[in-house]
Amino acid sequence: MLVQPYDFNKMIGLGILDSAASSAVMYKFTPFNSALSITFIKFVEITFRDATTNALIFPYYAPFKWITVTSCQFYLRQQLIMTQQGVNMNITNCLIDISKENRVTIYESKSTCALYQQPGSANNQIWNNNTFTGVNVGGYTALIYTQNHCNISLTNNRFVDIVWINS
Repeated sequence: MLVQPYDFNKMIGLGILDSAASSAVMYKFTPFNSALSITFIKFVEITFRDATTNALIFPYYAPFKWITVTSCQFYLRQQLIMTQQGVNMNITNCLIDISKENRVTIYESKSTCALYQQPGSANNQIWNNNTFTGVNVGGYTALIYTQNHCNISLTNNRFVDIVWINS
C-alpha cells in the first residue's frame, strides 16, 4: 500500500478546511490528563510543519499517566512524543526509522517539587527491545532530548547503523 500525502490545498479549495490549515501544526494524538495505548500500527509521515510541538503524541496535563506504545513502526519527520508537563512513557518492541526524523522525543517536565508530593510515579521513559535504524539527514543532534526531571531506562534496544549527517 502506497502512502499518499494529504492535499491541504485541495481540501481548502473545496471549502472543507480553513485556509489556516495549510500552515498550522497538526496534532495527531493529544491525550488530556489521560493514558494512551497504541499497538500494532505503522505510522508514516510524509509532510510536516517544523515546530517543536509537532509530534505524533503530545500529552497535556498527564505527568502521572502512561503512554504505552507496543509493536509499532515509525517513519516520522517530527518527534514521536513531545511533552511540556511530563508523562510516563513505555515504548516496547517498535521499529523507529530516524532517517528523516529530527528527534525521537522531546521531553520537558514541570520543574516543581509538587510532583514529589503526589501519589504515583511521574516522568519515566522506558525504551525496551526497540530497533532504531537509518542514516539521518534532517535532524538535530539528540536522539532523545530531556529537560528537567526524568528517569530513562534503555534496555535491550538495537541501534542498527544509525548516523546523523549535517546536524
